[in-house]
Order: sequence, then C-alpha cells, then structure tokens
Amino acid sequence: MLLVVLLVLEFSIIVALVLQGIFGKLTTYVLVLIYILVISFTACPGNYCEACADSSRCSTCINYSGLFMDSGTNLCKCKIGSEYYEYYNSTKNLKMCEKCSPFCSNCSATSCNNCVSSLGVFKNESGCYCNLTGGYYAYLSNVTNELECSKCSDNCKHCSNSSSNCTSCNSGYYVNYTSTPQSCSRNQILINLIACSIYCDTCNNSATNCTKCVSYSGVKLSGTSCYCDYASGYYEYTLQGSAKPYCDKCDNNCLTCNQTKTNCTSCPIGYILYNSSCICAAGYYNATLNGSSVCLPCHTLSTACKGPHFWQSLSCKSIANLVNGTSCVCKPGFYYENNTCLRKIILYGLIL
Repeated sequence: MLLVVLLVLEFSIIVALVLQGIFGKLTTYVLVLIYILVISFTACPGNYCEACADSSRCSTCINYSGLFMDSGTNLCKCKIGSEYYEYYNSTKNLKMCEKCSPFCSNCSATSCNNCVSSLGVFKNESGCYCNLTGGYYAYLSNVTNELECSKCSDNCKHCSNSSSNCTSCNSGYYVNYTSTPQSCSRNQILINLIACSIYCDTCNNSATNCTKCVSYSGVKLSGTSCYCDYASGYYEYTLQGSAKPYCDKCDNNCLTCNQTKTNCTSCPIGYILYNSSCICAAGYYNATLNGSSVCLPCHTLSTACKGPHFWQSLSCKSIANLVNGTSCVCKPGFYYENNTCLRKIILYGLIL
C-alpha cells in the first residue's frame, strides 16, 4: 500500500511540473514536501536492508559478505555461526554483523569457539592462530581476500609471506640471503663453500670433516663422521616427498631394524626372530615392565609358561612332570635343589 502511495505522489509531482503554469509553483512545492515527509517516515526493517518493498520486507541487502536474504521472512540476516557474529551497538542503537577474527570459524563478540579446519592452525585461551613458530606462515589470499595458514618449505624453520621465503632454517642449514626468495641451504664453510655431509651440523675444510652432528637421537660422531647408529637400535628413513634422511629408534622388541621401526633384523635375549618380528623364545613369557613389553625367563623346570613361578607352567623339562596342568614338579626318584631336579641315590636302603 505504501509503495502505491509513493508512486501516486511521484506521478502527481510530474504532472504538477508539466502544468506548472496552470496550478502555480505552490502546488508543486506542496507535493514535493509531502513526498519527502512520506519517505522520511518510511523505514526498512532492521539496518541490513539496502532497499525494501515496505516496512516489513527487504528487497535487497546491503553489500556485505556476512549478510543473506532469508527467503522465509524476506529479511536480511547475519550469517551467525559461519565465521560471523551479531552484537548490539548501543551507540548507534542498532544490531551489527561482524566477521570473526582470522582462523576462527565460530565466535561471539568476546571469544572464539572453534578454529577453521586447516593444518597449522591451533587454538589457545585467547583465540585461533597460525603456528608461526612451528614452521607455518600466514598470508592474505588473493582468492578469498582473507588470512590463510600454510606450511613453510622443507628445511625452513620459519618463513614469511611465502613458503620459500625462509627467515630461519632447521639444524644443518643456513639462510641463503643471496637467493630470491631467501632459501635454506646446507651449512657451508664460507671460505671454501663446501656443503657439510648428511647428519653433519658443522664441518671444517671438507664435507666429511664434521666437528658437530645434528641433534637427532641416535646420531653419533665417530672421528670426523656423523652417522645413524644402527648397532644401537636405530634406523634411517626419509619422509614422503623429501630426500632428507632421519634417524629414529627401533621398536622396543627389536635389537636392530631396517627401513621401519617394526621391521626387525635381530632380537634381544629372550626373543626369536619370526617374520621380521621379535617374539618370546621357548622358556620365556611376555610381560610388561616399566610400560614396555619384555620377555622374561620361565621357572627353571618350565619350557613354556605364563609367569616366573613353577605353578604357572604350560610344559616342563624332561626331569619334571606337569601336575594339574599348571605346576612342574620333579619326577619320582628326583628331588628339587639348586633350581633343578637331582636324582636320588639309594645306598643300602638309605636315600643319599
């Protein structure tokens, strides 16, 4: 109805302007004044409408990414819960729609509830952040025009603006300020420009003349060479998509291993090697000690058992019998002494 009134007034003003000579300027001024007054007292619903059909329906929303048109009510609303939040501005006496802080997917005016699902983004008590100290960097995306979090390139400990613009490097590498962008190169002796060998943090005059190894567990310095100590239960591997080798500990059950921590090549005492795995040998049972799986010896009369005592036996040595399916006891004619069964000696009717 209000729209019809406005159209009639607009038409009347036009007619008055055409017939100004007949009705005079006063009529035109009166009609324009009425039109202005009607417009002044016609408010769109809320403060998110750019244009409205009447006081209860929006026709278009203001140009802001946080707003949407609710088809059920024909009202412009804030995308609450989708990286936007709504609050009341007491100064303007209006509801306002604002975007959450960067990397926050759900928030209120005072806190961030959830982070966006992205590698390198973490949440603490004050909000969501890109893990700049953990090998990630934040940048403004040309596509979304929003901050995004991405991983720095290999060997780059910290980077800025791009994944390959390194500001600090992992152990064994240095920032090459002569490259654009700044990359991480192998540590070099500046006089001879010689790259140090693998696992070598610093070297002198030649690549293999190491003076200090990288701080990996299992990496040892022998003379002037750094190596992964396979004999002490370590193995070497590389991450997918990287040529950089790493030195890591074998599984607790393995004495030595190859390529993976569970691919055993030899076993500790009490274990036997079976299909590249170390399992308890005959005469040993599996137990947990200090949180680790170990093989411990059965009782001296047992060849298989569930524990260390003679009453926890599953099978016995030839000098003992299995009694009640659980206990190893010396056979008739034998007696137990010094952790074994000794034969009884009968001399002139006396048992010696």
